[in-house]
Amino acid sequence: VERAAAAMELLLVHGVTVVRSHVNVLAANGTKALRAVKEAATRFEGLLDVQTVALTDYPMTGSAGAANRAALDAAVQEGVDFIGGCPHLDPDGPRAIEHALRIASDAGLGIDLHTDETLDPSVLTLRDLARQVLDSGFSGLVAASHCVSLGVQTPKVQAEISALVAEAGIAVFPLPQTNLF
Repeated sequence: VERAAAAMELLLVHGVTVVRSHVNVLAANGTKALRAVKEAATRFEGLLDVQTVALTDYPMTGSAGAANRAALDAAVQEGVDFIGGCPHLDPDGPRAIEHALRIASDAGLGIDLHTDETLDPSVLTLRDLARQVLDSGFSGLVAASHCVSLGVQTPKVQAEISALVAEAGIAVFPLPQTNLF
């Protein structure tokens, strides 16, 4: 709680009034970190709007993902603002996206996924995300962060994916500086 509050205070004194925090929601610790961030945020009510994303562990799919899915369910019950995850790390990325969209839709939440944080051009779950958003008619907010592998695609593929992402209304948060290391 104290570490989260100190970070929030630093943001506030530097003029930030809205922050979205990806909070680890893991089988090992459940919603402990989420509860801490939410408690810290109460200290800044009316000054700082803190949005929380349940950043799930992987796998989310298959029998091996049962405990992670349970942790996500608990986060939804705790009152998280967005469903998160890393579908490119899951053994079945498209199914992980499908699960995130279903949980978010059922709970009336948006999704904010770490997407394709790799230089491997064969990994392109951003395309899967855009197609599933369009095909499902998902109406919540959708964000994809990192999207690193898009930068190693051919210009033709980049244009195709960008058009699909725009059509799906997905916000993209590239984080090139963090991915240089």
